[in-house]
Amino acid sequence: MTAPNSTVDSERPQGTLSVFRPASPVEAVKFETFIKITADGSVTAYNGHVDLGTGIRTALGQIVAEELDVSFARVVVVLGDTSLVPNQGATIASETIQITAVPLRKAAAQARQFLIGRAAERLELPVEDLVIEDGLIRGKDNRSVSYGELIAGETIRLELAELNMLVGRILHFRLAGDQRFLGSGTLSVVDYQSVCRFHDCGQTAVIGRQLYQLSGEVGEK
Repeated sequence: MTAPNSTVDSERPQGTLSVFRPASPVEAVKFETFIKITADGSVTAYNGHVDLGTGIRTALGQIVAEELDVSFARVVVVLGDTSLVPNQGATIASETIQITAVPLRKAAAQARQFLIGRAAERLELPVEDLVIEDGLIRGKDNRSVSYGELIAGETIRLELAELNMLVGRILHFRLAGDQRFLGSGTLSVVDYQSVCRFHDCGQTAVIGRQLYQLSGEVGEK
């Protein structure tokens, strides 16, 4: 007997786009995946920490949704499953957002940058003329293509870019939050006098008067 909808299911695109990094030689796996986007438009994010009641599943999902320009409902966050997630050490205090969320956000930004670049080629439009709304990339001429259509049946694997560089270009992150509420006039991203270093992990923290933050570079909007 043929299972119901088996023909329909087999015709659906099964492609994926994933962002990974090589695992440590001591790990049982060869690669650690941070982001996976499937051709049906769903997004899975992987983080090595666990939620101890601090709400990191929600926070990480919001970070990924913001970077990818997709709705929060489309993002599934996998935490602590050692057969699936990167080895990011113990869950300690605020380290999840300060440290282990950083490669996850970079992976989401890298996937978005790859997809919008592919959309620009398909639509024959410059990237600057494209906008993304919930995984749908639309040009000024109103032609559009979705993340799923760009992935289709391919298996796309992107190695996580080192630092903030992608093929010699700065990896651009999205501004967190809804920019419609910023009002008019010039807005400093951060108070330059309030930028400092913390811990020994090479991250940058902002203390004091913070107006708006753009991870990846500090400047003015």
